Amino acid sequence: MKKRLICCIAGISLILASCTSISVSQSENTDNRTINSIEKNETALYVISDFLDKIYSAKGFFNMSFNAKIPNDIPEENHAFIILGYALSDDGKMQQPLLNRLEVALKATSKYPNSKIIVSGGVPKRGIIEADVMHDWLVANEINESRIIKETSATDTVANAIFSLDIIRKENVKDITLITSASHMRRALIIFNEVNRNFGYKSKKSFDGYLSHIVYMDYDSLAEAQTITTKEEELIYRDLIRASDYIPFEPAIQYKSADQFLKKY
Repeated sequence: MKKRLICCIAGISLILASCTSISVSQSENTDNRTINSIEKNETALYVISDFLDKIYSAKGFFNMSFNAKIPNDIPEENHAFIILGYALSDDGKMQQPLLNRLEVALKATSKYPNSKIIVSGGVPKRGIIEADVMHDWLVANEINESRIIKETSATDTVANAIFSLDIIRKENVKDITLITSASHMRRALIIFNEVNRNFGYKSKKSFDGYLSHIVYMDYDSLAEAQTITTKEEELIYRDLIRASDYIPFEPAIQYKSADQFLKKY
């Protein structure tokens, strides 16, 4: 745990260093460097402290209870399900985890016919993307096509959150329910909450409704599901850095910067 936190903090420091430039005039070289050094150190300390707060907040999800049943209290109006994609096979076909998520989604969306449906996933395989495959499967299973909104840009969990929440704001949805595998849900909820926080900070237009979830239980037992693995924890911290404001928030810039950084540790 300590080693992973040190890696995260060191990584944030690297990002700060790479994103900070010091402009110094010839005549005030020493003084300006001193001032900028102090300001830079203060910024680094603030960011590290802020990130530690995010980690402690994220840890609140580590012992969460998974909801594998369709709730009876989902709002009948101004609600949307967000179904998170899963990589297609090399020939563009659905793999079992995505089919499992869709089967859960079919039960949920059939029970709540007024809810909108966002299918999120844009990684292409043979020119086919997850959102298109999910859309077609739901329509083939008698879900009204007018309910479905395709989010076709996301390439990972951080992007799922960014682009799906942007659709939520535009559609004036008040409450949302995430659908994904249990092994993915902790990270998804943490990242959706963090991205939403940033939306609120930047535009004052964050989603302020209720965020619920339904999982496909891809563990052998509930006890196994409740135990967070080292790998899952590392993925949470990695995506938490990428979803935070320590690097540019615009997706096209963010992912390039984050991926370059992550290769360093």
